[in-house]
Amino acid sequence: MGRILSAEARKFRRSAILWVIVAVILFPVVVSLMMAMGMESNGRKAPLYIFFSNHFLFVHLLMGAPLFALIAGYVFSREHQERTINNLLTYPYSRWQWYAGKLLIVAPIVALILAIQFLLQWGAGALYTGEWIPREAYLETPGEELLVQVIKAVLLGILFQILLLPAGAAAGIFGKNAIAPIVLGVCAAGLNGVILISGIPMKYAAFNPWFMPIFHSGMMAETPADDVFLRAYVSLAVVCIASLAAGLHRFVKADVHSGS
Repeated sequence: MGRILSAEARKFRRSAILWVIVAVILFPVVVSLMMAMGMESNGRKAPLYIFFSNHFLFVHLLMGAPLFALIAGYVFSREHQERTINNLLTYPYSRWQWYAGKLLIVAPIVALILAIQFLLQWGAGALYTGEWIPREAYLETPGEELLVQVIKAVLLGILFQILLLPAGAAAGIFGKNAIAPIVLGVCAAGLNGVILISGIPMKYAAFNPWFMPIFHSGMMAETPADDVFLRAYVSLAVVCIASLAAGLHRFVKADVHSGS
């Protein structure tokens, strides 16, 4: 398994998708700084919390869904696109080992992207506002407690995004190209946007597992009820397990033809 992970890591480092990752990490920081400067120009003090909110809004709900689905699908579909799938399966490893290795290499990449983006948002916000802890007067929760809640939400968000990776992987396996996972991610992000704009009740939004990170972020007007959390956890588990099973079955059982 160690050799599989090493091989997958080397191939990923050579891919052009790294530039997309850099853009997704930096763009929300630039947006947050522009929003803060706009507020300052209108005579309002820019709050530190806006930088935290934009992390969840842009990275988890809007940009993260297509990116993470693309990454998960890309590590599988590129073997077909580059016509290396036959060579890959000649190595003395079973197909399920390759499947597990590819998913295992994607998980820390996603975790690293989210962690770096949050730290950049926090650092940029702290440098701009001069505060490392949110102390806005309109926030009912004390700053230290709120910061702990945000960090906890970030860690949970990383976990949720990792659990959704099998869906992107399955799209790449079935589609044998990067288009299928991108379409899946764009649809998920679009649905997230519709929920945010239209104000769909949380009891219905919970059926969308890609909306899950927002429940713990503190961005909601009110804390969702326990049954909403339960519904969201069940939806996430169903998508994760079904995608994992379907993707693994397809990858292990599918006939492989040169050039396909």
